[in-house]
Amino acid sequence: MKIGSSRKDLKITNVESREVNTAPDKVATKAVLICSDPNGIDYQIDEAWILDRAGDPTHKGMWISTDPAGKLDARSVLVQVMKYLGVVTPAELIGKEMSTWPKENGYKAIIACEHEKFKDEE
Repeated sequence: MKIGSSRKDLKITNVESREVNTAPDKVATKAVLICSDPNGIDYQIDEAWILDRAGDPTHKGMWISTDPAGKLDARSVLVQVMKYLGVVTPAELIGKEMSTWPKENGYKAIIACEHEKFKDEE
């Protein structure tokens, strides 16, 4: 990775769930990955880059949603992140290394897909 690259490699140290007010009378739960870089700086990341139906990268929140059987919804962004990192439960994310790319606002989101956008600049 070159100096000034937009990509940042982090290690997941914990997985938390947090309630978020989405409307005046609505609360939803979001997964938050607590990560650290090699210098010991911690980050809290709750969004991931995935591919939309057209194959373009987009960032979405890691909302925790379940199917009628109580299992994590297979279509959720959290499950897509887990599949991308090769795990089957959120707890297995702890210790995994992953890369991030900044969103438009500068905050980091996990890269959970392959796309030329996320390649380091030459």
